[in-house]
Amino acid sequence: MLVELAACVVCASASDPIVAAVPNSPVQVAIPLEGFAKGIGVNKQVIIAGTIPPRGTQITILYLADPVDHTSAEWRDIREPENERSMTAVWSKMGTKMQLGPYEKFDVVDAASAHRVIESEGEVAPGHRFHMDDYHAYVVAARICIEVHVSWTRLGDGAEFKREQFDAIVKSLKVGLFRKGSFKDYPDAVIAFLDQSARHFPNVLDWIAGECTKHPNDYAPHFVLGEMNHILKEPAKGVDAYQHAIPLLKKIAKPTPQETFARIRAEHGLGLALTMANRVPEAMPHYTEAHRLAASTKSPEQASLAYVLAMGYAGSKDAPNAAKWLKEAITLEPKFRDEANKNPFFQEMKTNPAIQALLAEPSKK
Repeated sequence: MLVELAACVVCASASDPIVAAVPNSPVQVAIPLEGFAKGIGVNKQVIIAGTIPPRGTQITILYLADPVDHTSAEWRDIREPENERSMTAVWSKMGTKMQLGPYEKFDVVDAASAHRVIESEGEVAPGHRFHMDDYHAYVVAARICIEVHVSWTRLGDGAEFKREQFDAIVKSLKVGLFRKGSFKDYPDAVIAFLDQSARHFPNVLDWIAGECTKHPNDYAPHFVLGEMNHILKEPAKGVDAYQHAIPLLKKIAKPTPQETFARIRAEHGLGLALTMANRVPEAMPHYTEAHRLAASTKSPEQASLAYVLAMGYAGSKDAPNAAKWLKEAITLEPKFRDEANKNPFFQEMKTNPAIQALLAEPSKK
């Protein structure tokens, strides 16, 4: 049964993974689904819903908050009876008598899973009984349970959906926690490590720190440790991680756009971590370097980084530099004029003519 598709689902082309964000959370999921067609429904916990080949196959991916850190197997034991009651209620309202077979438990890597066969008690058409294979997998990541539900209904003599296909779908699911951007913006090494990290809550920081010790020459775990400290609202603890990751990123001779983006985020992250540790003078060179990289690659990050620099200089009462960077930010993205008008750093500098002119509404011709 399909449920409401969240508006955040994106599918650029048949070859791209489907990407969806968990509302009000840094968590995103990505899954490659060849032949996926978007569906509709009513449940707002669903982030991906639609159909996939073979004919008669529906897929739904939903999220469930997990504040007490249930295991995947515990979620299976909680959800399977709930799913059975839900299906029974729907068919009862339709006046259809169904036979629900016992569900078979199995695991797909670290995801507790289940399968059951559902059939009508009698023929729904001459010589035909309703038959459905119903699969569920429970992926626990970042204090969220991601439930993957695939159901295949036999329609004529078409191809069947096989257990191996379900296993492949579950194995292909990636989970990431992002402070900025999404899967396509980061190197594969970072995406792989983000996915592993998401599956190690609630002790994620200790796990990443252990991986950093094991892999001192790999930028990915150190970068992710810095990012995860930001996401978990402890940015000042990420200073050492970023300071380790940035020199490793600098050593890449010909960085890809994704590796450059990671370095931009690392420089910005280190600047923010130092700022939160009350080390603002040390932070400014990192904000400046992040801006330089963004400007040289025409990254959309350029405007927001110019605004960060403007705030930094305004906070230190350096009006000329504050005006220089605020002008760039507003020129690239006019929304920063409104933000600056609400920012106490700039309110304290309104007597400066350059700042005053930038904060004024542009004249209407």
